[in-house]
Amino acid sequence: MAERGFKPNVITYSSLIHGFCISGQWTEATNLFSRMVTEDIFPNIVTFIIFLDTICKQRMKEKAEEILELMNHKGVKPNEITYSIMIKGYCLQAELDKARDVSVLMITNGFSPSLATHMFVNAY
Repeated sequence: MAERGFKPNVITYSSLIHGFCISGQWTEATNLFSRMVTEDIFPNIVTFIIFLDTICKQRMKEKAEEILELMNHKGVKPNEITYSIMIKGYCLQAELDKARDVSVLMITNGFSPSLATHMFVNAY
């Protein structure tokens, strides 16, 4: 793209990262994320959601927690989707206490868990 005079932006990077994530190309997605940050294009909430969703589905709890920490460090506030992904991720790993803690944090920060999130937690 750069060779053709187009400068990628956060949307371009997020779209490419999403493609790598859904096709199981985790290394490529991570490398692209790093390149994005190196080029001073900071990920937005959508970029983080893409990563969190993929990481949680792969049951990589520690990595998901690192992504959340990076979000907080950079001032990107979690939203209802972010919290729901983390709750589901903890449930998938049978970390019900952590899932409940995130649920409480979600409510404390003004978000309501969706019916689907409630059903997911209650399934475990």
